[in-house]
Amino acid sequence: MIRTPKSLNPFQKMLTSRGLVYVLLVMVTVLGVVDIVMLSAGLFGGWTGPHEDFMVSAEYNNAIRLVAIGVFLEVRGTLVEHLRGEEVAESPPNLFLSETSEVYGATLTVLGLFMEMIEGVREVLPETFAINVAATGGILLFSLLSMHVIFNFIRDLLRGPSKEA
Repeated sequence: MIRTPKSLNPFQKMLTSRGLVYVLLVMVTVLGVVDIVMLSAGLFGGWTGPHEDFMVSAEYNNAIRLVAIGVFLEVRGTLVEHLRGEEVAESPPNLFLSETSEVYGATLTVLGLFMEMIEGVREVLPETFAINVAATGGILLFSLLSMHVIFNFIRDLLRGPSKEA
């Protein structure tokens, strides 16, 4: 059965719209840049005391954000096919967006999980300055990598499907 946009509730329409991907990318990019600035200031500026809470929050929130958007991007094509039907899902704009989202979504999920692993290791090890610097540096590295992946994703979306395909 092919569902028409009229038979979808507003949440389903929003969940399967192409615009949601762009809104989420802007949100994750802005918040990711803020987190990178906070982590850099903490790592290289010697933040201690109450500022450490901001750094830990930035580390944790960035990892959770990456995993969440990564999983959503991975399953976007399935959602569109299930809610809007195969004809809509197989249309060239949706197919390109779904295939591209799946690749970049998996990458963002893995980066977010690695950041979570660093946080988990930090919780188990004794709290020392060296361990905190190494963990924050590792999370900063993965945060920068995630921004690189997001910018490449945006670049690929702006370029559109290749003419060879």
